[in-house]
Amino acid sequence: MTAEERRTRRTRTWAIIVALAVPLTMLGSIAAPAAQGYGDVPADRLFHDQIMELTQLRIVTGYPDGTFRPDEMITRQQLAKMIVIAAQEHTSAVDNPNNPSFSDVTPDAGLPYPYDYVEEAAGAGLVQGSDGLFYPFAPATRAQLALIVVRAAGDSLEEPPAGYKTGFTDVPAYADAAVTKAEYNGLLDGKTATEFDPYGLATRGHVAKIVIGMLTQLVPADNGSCVTCHGNAALSMDVGTEKVPLHVDAAAYAANEHALVRCGECHTDMSPAPPHDATRIYGSWARFSAKDTDTTKSRNFYSVTADACVKCHTEARYKAFPQSEHGTIKDMKYNWDGSPRVEVKVTGSDGLEYATNENYDAKDCERCHIDRNCGTCHWKTEVTQKVAGNVLDLWDQYDATADGTKGSQTEYAMDWTVNVASHDFVGSAELTSSNKVCSSCHVGYYQGDKSVPALDLYGMGIRRHPQTQELMLSGQRGVHETKQLCTDCHANLHEMVYQNTEEGARVGQGPECEDCHADRVTATHKDVACMACHDAELPVYRDSAGEVQPYALKHKVRESWPSHNLTKAVLCSKCHYADNPLGVSPSVTPFAIH
Repeated sequence: MTAEERRTRRTRTWAIIVALAVPLTMLGSIAAPAAQGYGDVPADRLFHDQIMELTQLRIVTGYPDGTFRPDEMITRQQLAKMIVIAAQEHTSAVDNPNNPSFSDVTPDAGLPYPYDYVEEAAGAGLVQGSDGLFYPFAPATRAQLALIVVRAAGDSLEEPPAGYKTGFTDVPAYADAAVTKAEYNGLLDGKTATEFDPYGLATRGHVAKIVIGMLTQLVPADNGSCVTCHGNAALSMDVGTEKVPLHVDAAAYAANEHALVRCGECHTDMSPAPPHDATRIYGSWARFSAKDTDTTKSRNFYSVTADACVKCHTEARYKAFPQSEHGTIKDMKYNWDGSPRVEVKVTGSDGLEYATNENYDAKDCERCHIDRNCGTCHWKTEVTQKVAGNVLDLWDQYDATADGTKGSQTEYAMDWTVNVASHDFVGSAELTSSNKVCSSCHVGYYQGDKSVPALDLYGMGIRRHPQTQELMLSGQRGVHETKQLCTDCHANLHEMVYQNTEEGARVGQGPECEDCHADRVTATHKDVACMACHDAELPVYRDSAGEVQPYALKHKVRESWPSHNLTKAVLCSKCHYADNPLGVSPSVTPFAIH
């Protein structure tokens, strides 16, 4: 990040954090951590409110013994950490691990604290040392505090008018401009009308007061007015028979990564004045809510699309998302060849009429298949399973009872409304550390034999999209047991543009077995997909591209299936049997294919 980018970011950071911190005084007292507070900061203690507010904002924390120690002198490394967190300069990456800015603060001193915070403060131009030393354990002086706070606030502070004088006679020249600016903006006072006491030591409680003083100075009109209304904890909206909470917790919002963003930059399609007349788009993974595209009757809606996100997230991979497999609902609306997905009546060889394929129905399909919404993955939410249980325990049971039970066990919902208060988002680190979000969509089961001889259809039925279950089954067989995260293979989720349906996905831009197993590629079976041989349960066919693939039956339609249910053993009789439709020999002597 360049110096100019850091300066701009600090300007906006303080403005937005303050916008959301100011209403804290309007909303009354703020609960301390675990609703306990600190043992040495009673309600009548000097700086109590400011310490509690900064704690709620996650800018400060106490000691393991439950104290805050407000009268202790704050050290330079403690101050660096506080300012870096408040200015949102802290990231999970360790800055300059091999080239520390100061010889007395190296990674050996501790990670991330104090090294990374001091390094980030130095990189952002918030702190300086002397002769290559930072003196991390030295108490911070009042002059140093003025310098650091004014640097962090950037252009958010007003410039004193020409000729403005504080009246202090003891401020050294190097700190005069900063002290003047801090005093003019009401952040710091003197000990007397003429004495600032620049070399006096700052306490932890005093610093809390100064930071909150800065925040309460800088509220902008836009977000501040939003939170004034939405700061009401009882604020909600009646939607049909349900209540949708509209309360936004100012402190929690100010602490998240979108605190730099004005409300209107995301919520673009609404009137600034209540009741806002927000544009609602049906579908929000509130799967157990009412099936009704009328968003005044069902909370299955969202009001921010990817179009708003890519205005800030301008990288090419994010801009590709609205056209990607995860950013569209095309696989529900269309067949693999682009024709509309509709139910087709077919007369079987037995003279009976069968309904094949399915009609696209927004009331049902769009509860899960959402169009152009980054929040499906990134909006932090609770994931609820309709009926508790592990579908793998019933995997091999294919009777009607098991089918119904597995159906409920693989019906999941995301309740987005629980996150309105904090507006938290899930980033790549969390999304790539588990399959929690992926499995909310990629969950399902095998239904057993769903053959329809009258339509010349034979094979296994599959309900929904059981890739996560398939992956676990593979791991149990010793296949991909060290690659049990979806993102171990699927690294380009924002950019995956496939043709429609499962067959389209298979011939799209997804990862190939050869990406990891290049040494196993064989010319002998060049028209046979690896998963055709290594799938554990499904039959195979030759798809529209002429490649042999596993397939499944869905809605009495045969679809190529990108199987994750793999085994090391190979059953040659999948292809090689009498009168097989692939046109290969009816029998084969096993040999080392690879």
